[in-house]
Amino acid sequence: QENAVKLYFGLRDILQITGLPIRGIPLVCQEARGEEIANEIFPNLVVHFEMKGFHLKTLRDIATLKASDKEFAHPLDIRVRATVLYLLGCLIFPDSSCTHVRAIYGYFVKDINKISEYAWGEACLVEIHHSLSKFSSRNVSKEKYLIGGSMFALMVGHVQAPFRLRFLLSILLMVSGKLF
Repeated sequence: QENAVKLYFGLRDILQITGLPIRGIPLVCQEARGEEIANEIFPNLVVHFEMKGFHLKTLRDIATLKASDKEFAHPLDIRVRATVLYLLGCLIFPDSSCTHVRAIYGYFVKDINKISEYAWGEACLVEIHHSLSKFSSRNVSKEKYLIGGSMFALMVGHVQAPFRLRFLLSILLMVSGKLF
């Protein structure tokens, strides 16, 4: 395929670049029922759920809203869920519009004590590959499409090898005394 994206980028790369765990409970869910998960993870709150998922601004507001100068408006567990979803939507699994995080991730923040047990790095790699696959299957000259997924990890992975080489060369030059 002429415009296919070839990516040699694996789990160890994700672990090294992001620090996200690659071993743990896989993020597997049969279907995302947005309204239902919103009611489960944010009980007694009116969270406007959209087809794309949770709006990042809403999550930020839930996490940071204060009732007074000294107290937050929402309990700690709700603020933790909102904060984790917000960070997932901004850094790890941004959609192509960078405004939402998919509802499916709400299932994995429901129990805040288990958040660290999931293989977030594995899911990050899957999202990158999925997004690049969608991108390469489109006729990009005629249709506008933005790549979703953790582009930070992809960019660092792309430039990492030349950077290592420059770093090693600078060390060699410094050791040999030619740098100073």
